[in-house]
Amino acid sequence: MKDGNTYRPKYNENGQVDSWQVTGSDGITRTMGDPSPNWQEIENEYNTLNNK
Repeated sequence: MKDGNTYRPKYNENGQVDSWQVTGSDGITRTMGDPSPNWQEIENEYNTLNNK
């Protein structure tokens, strides 16, 4: 959860994060592909929140 958005990773067959499902505070889900400007920041934050 960041800035009112919920981020969920989508993985490819290699187990790498392929893209992010971003659900905004408006309830609309969008897919963010790689690379997006905030990619690494989001991934780091997600991993931190989930203790990966």
